[in-house]
Amino acid sequence: MKVALIADIHANARALEAVDAAVEAWAPDHVVVLGDTVNRGPQPAECLRLVQERQRLRGWQVIAGNHEEYVVSLAADPPPPGSHRHAVHRHTWWTVTALSEELVAALRQLPGECQLASPAGLARFTHGSLLGSRDGVYPETTDEELAQKVDQTVSLFGVGHTHRPLLRRLGSTTVANAGSVGMPFDGDHRPCYIRAAATARGWQLSVERLAYDWEGAGRAYREGEFASGSGHIGRVIRREFELARPLLADWTRQYQRAVLGGQLSIDHAVERFLASVA
Repeated sequence: MKVALIADIHANARALEAVDAAVEAWAPDHVVVLGDTVNRGPQPAECLRLVQERQRLRGWQVIAGNHEEYVVSLAADPPPPGSHRHAVHRHTWWTVTALSEELVAALRQLPGECQLASPAGLARFTHGSLLGSRDGVYPETTDEELAQKVDQTVSLFGVGHTHRPLLRRLGSTTVANAGSVGMPFDGDHRPCYIRAAATARGWQLSVERLAYDWEGAGRAYREGEFASGSGHIGRVIRREFELARPLLADWTRQYQRAVLGGQLSIDHAVERFLASVA
């Protein structure tokens, strides 16, 4: 049995199209989308519709990530225009407005995890870890920490969230992080996904990286509706895309509280932060 694991598309349609073509050519029995299909990128509706089409026609299994949760939460409680909250979350609010009500409703219905029976035993998939959608499995996660994050009763535990692919063993459980399709954070711009093959002897897995039109994808971050609608945080996201490394979490830790409290304007906070980025 062959299973493709893809994660963290983040509204990058060109990257998704490249992975979709590779997955179709490999012809797996199952495809699992491990969350964060939308938000933090320029083409949320296009990506979500493609995933929904594959779900309908190919039986893809799709779960929610923390960015689906952000979009659903903001749609239910919109930030007042002109408020500090609107400035901080404008990029997510742009995603809400770029999606139809029907698409936002579809995000609300996504499960937080799924399972597959295989010849190698049961496989379980979630976005972050057992500790939540915002708690990730990283290459530097220790075995002691990993034991709290992973279901060791299954043969394969698959996750995303960190945008950094990995394959590890914890006891009799194989742990697989599918990395990111649309926004890798390991210094490699290429989209990645995992191919997993199950037999009665166990799982064989590989991390696949793909060449794609990265420069063309970059234009969607710099031009058009995302560039004009995502606000100052959109500039941080564009820099993440260019460097293939995480920045938004650092900005949030350093500046979000001051911006929300009115001690610092969003434009000054972003300028100051980006000036510090090598």
